[in-house]
Amino acid sequence: MNKVNSMKHLLSLIICVTISQFALQAQSTWTSLPPLTGSLYSLYFVNNQTGWAVGTAGVFKTPSGGFNWILQSSDSARGVCFINGNTGIIGGHNPKRTSNGGATWTSLSRFADTLVYDISRTDS
Repeated sequence: MNKVNSMKHLLSLIICVTISQFALQAQSTWTSLPPLTGSLYSLYFVNNQTGWAVGTAGVFKTPSGGFNWILQSSDSARGVCFINGNTGIIGGHNPKRTSNGGATWTSLSRFADTLVYDISRTDS
């Protein structure tokens, strides 16, 4: 009986060490994204490289699958949605639209007094 218990303990120890090694390796692959500060509320990618992140620090665009982020607007935003790489909308206290990939944003005056928390799109 002692040999069985000893084997169980040894096997448990080996499993724990193996799982710990996998957990450490998985954690070592996370990378800090310096320009993305504050709270992030929404992410939207139009393909595997181009995407936007919005939050309290503003609107950020990545052309590199998330490796690099460029601040496009310092306005706080809550939601983001694009229909292609150029045309998109951000929500928040002052919803805005872009038709040039976020280089410039135009207020949607129709929704000026509306707090937009989330934006989504459906295919017709």
